[in-house]
Parts: sequence; C-alpha cells; structure tokens
Amino acid sequence: MNFRTAIVGGGPAGLAASLALKRIGFTNVVIYERERDMSARGQGYSLSLKPDGGLPLIEELGLLKEFESISYVPKAFRAFDASNSNPLLEIKSENGRRVERGRLRKFLIDVVNREEIPLLWDHHCIGFETQLDGRVTLKFREKPDVPDWNMVIASDGLHSAIREQIIGDPILYSGFTGFTGLLKRQDNPEIFDHPHVTEAIALIGGRNMTCFFNHQAVSDDIFWSITNIVPKGAIYEEFGTDREKWKNEVEAQSKQFFPLIQELVKSTPHEQFQELLEFHDRDPLQLNASGRFGLGAVTLLGDGAHAMVPFKGAGGNNAFMDVLQLMNVLKPLVNWKDETPSVEISPEILEKTLQVYESEVAKRGGADVLESRENGRRFHSDNSVEIFFRNRILQVVNLWAKFSS
Repeated sequence: MNFRTAIVGGGPAGLAASLALKRIGFTNVVIYERERDMSARGQGYSLSLKPDGGLPLIEELGLLKEFESISYVPKAFRAFDASNSNPLLEIKSENGRRVERGRLRKFLIDVVNREEIPLLWDHHCIGFETQLDGRVTLKFREKPDVPDWNMVIASDGLHSAIREQIIGDPILYSGFTGFTGLLKRQDNPEIFDHPHVTEAIALIGGRNMTCFFNHQAVSDDIFWSITNIVPKGAIYEEFGTDREKWKNEVEAQSKQFFPLIQELVKSTPHEQFQELLEFHDRDPLQLNASGRFGLGAVTLLGDGAHAMVPFKGAGGNNAFMDVLQLMNVLKPLVNWKDETPSVEISPEILEKTLQVYESEVAKRGGADVLESRENGRRFHSDNSVEIFFRNRILQVVNLWAKFSS
C-alpha cells in the first residue's frame, strides 16, 4: 500500500513534520505551501527552542549540530518595569537556543530539498473533501484538486482553511498592536555593548504597553517591539504605512520607558521600522465526543492547532512538540523488512492513533494559549495594584532562582 501523506503549510512546523515522517518510514510525503517563495512575506523574528520544548525534535531529527550553526544560547533573559532599569527578574543563561525564524525556515527548507521531499510552492489550500473510502481530496485556489491522500496534516497557521472547515471558530484580536524595528550595529554601536543588551532578551512592562527586545547574535542586530492596547486597526487608520510617522509616535511612547529603551528607538532609522503587528489567537481546541478535534484522516498541527500570542515564548516550542508527539504515535505503525519501510494503516487505526495525538496537543497547547493571553494582559496592565503585585512576583521568582542556583 502506497500510504500518501499531505502536509498543508511549509512553515517550520510543516517542514519539520515532513522530515519526522520520513525518519520513521513514511516515504510518500508532499508539502503544499501557499506562498510563491520565501520572499512573499516577512518570516517573523526569533524564537527560543528549549530542552523541554522544541529542541528534542531537532535532536531526534539528527540536525542539532547543523542547527547550532544558525542559533545561539542567549546570555540572559531579563524582565523590567518601565520606570526602572534594574531588572525585576534576571535569568543569566536562557535554557535553550535562540534562532531567527527566517533562518530556521531556510535551514529546514534546505534539509527538505536535500532529502528530496517534494515542497510545492504557490499551492493555497482552501479546504478538503473526505472520499467514500476515507481518503481525502485537497482543494486549492486556482489549482486542480488532488485526491487520494491517506493522511492530511494541516500546519497552515493562524488562518488555517482546514481548521476553519472542521471547527469554524473565529480568529480573535488580542487587543495588542505592536510597532517593530531592527537596529543595526552601525547605527549605534554603544547600545550593542550595553550589559542589558549583549546577546540578551528583555521584556519591559509599562502602562498599557510593553517593550520587547532581543540582540540577535548571529545576524548581530537588535529586534525590538513596542505593543499597545488599542482597538483593532486603530494604528493603521491613524498612521497608515508612513514609517516616519511611526517613528515619531514610538519615540513619544518610549518616554514611558527608561532611557535605554528611548535610545534604542531613537537610534533606529525610520527605514528600519519593520511592520505593525496585530496579535491574534484562537480559543483552545475542545475535543469532540469521539475524543478528537480533527476529522477522519485530517489533523491539525502548530498554529493551526493552537495559535497563541507571543507572551510566553511557547508557540514555536508547542509546534515542534506536536511534531515529536505525532512522530512517536505513528512510529509503531510502520513495518520494516530488510531496512525497507512499509506503511499500511487502516482508516480505523489511523483515527485511533490521531485521537491519542490530539488529546495531548489539546491539553498542552490549550494551556499555553491561555497562559500566553494572561501574560500579555499582565504586562499591558494599567492597574497600579496589579502592576505592583506583578513586579513583586517577578522579584520573588528572581530571588528563588538565585537561591536555587
């Protein structure tokens, strides 16, 4: 039996899933990506893959040494209150490896190409149909339908057409919109040598707004964002795409923060302002009466399963943990003879296997969706009492971390 698997979405999670399936013996895997190529849109900024998160998948795929060449271990993570440059929380060495999302995606594309897994660009999946035999037909915008898939893994992100068809739940605006910028070393070398900046990550809570910055050591630039609580679309309506106006506005906002943040914004040329980010998520997935959130031979993975706002650093880690979980539940179903794999899985067995996978994803991913929301709310609070207790909690955690070490 020629078991055919389609992966919808060629982001890091979908690419990693294709490699994971090949490692355990699924030899007929195709990735469909809606973009025409990697330049079609921004690739995001950076994420940390952690030992209790996404890093074990990289190790399982046998890619750790290569991955180390495009990533680094941050020297520290710090949390601040906007009014004071003394850290409330300081973790001297982050437990994981930091990587720019674009580098990670290109790295995985290179491995996929090297291993000759088909990656079909410019294939925008708009839905699916389940055939009478349980197999699946994928439907594409301005492309022919592709029938007879034994399994479909939807890793097509926040705007997943597959999730929309199966569940139909709304995409939710978080209330946060962020200005983002990228500072190059030549624009202000002194900032790069600041002890709070060098190879570090920081989160600074203000009133109704939060600043984040990260010295991306491999490319040697500083990505930063300042996010505000505003109605959806309000910043676009007021400032459009005029980056000079963006800079003037963010310089005014940065006065709420201590001088280092003001200097970071001031030193960034308006041409290096990146984009306005409106943060969205979806409610945690609920399992249906049969213990699933997928349908038949179709399942969800990564942001398609648990899109979350970036205030816990859990999105990328959850996506890679999904891949590892899926890899582990499918591996026992592969038969090997003389080092040749054979995959023969009935629709009934596949559904039971995906039920095991989905129960874990719903529990883990759903919890992180809610925690990420709550962290975002805490760090954008305008309530003086809540800010006081938030800061005290961070200080207690900091003392406990120092005591434990």
